[in-house]
Amino acid sequence: GKMMKLNFGAAIHKVIRVDMRDAAFEPGTTNLRPEWQQQIAALPEKLRDRPGVLRISYVATGEGDKLARDRLKAVSKMLREAWKKKDCCHELQIEEELVLPGKGK
Repeated sequence: GKMMKLNFGAAIHKVIRVDMRDAAFEPGTTNLRPEWQQQIAALPEKLRDRPGVLRISYVATGEGDKLARDRLKAVSKMLREAWKKKDCCHELQIEEELVLPGKGK
């Protein structure tokens, strides 16, 4: 047999989980309420030190499946744009999880 050399690296990523519900948004829109806007705006700075994964979980409670998906996408887009402005040294990884009423994940 032949001997092979295998080099690999491992990194421990910081994981920040954000759990959201319909109450975080203005009714019937994808606009976050002001208190949530401030918290979401602060996230990129918390992830700047080392590579990380941002997990956004949105539990919809009944305003509609399409609106729930649109809200989750809007928050992800807001965070990606804020991260891009930071011009940081590593990529921001965002994971989205949508839980619809009666449908689970």
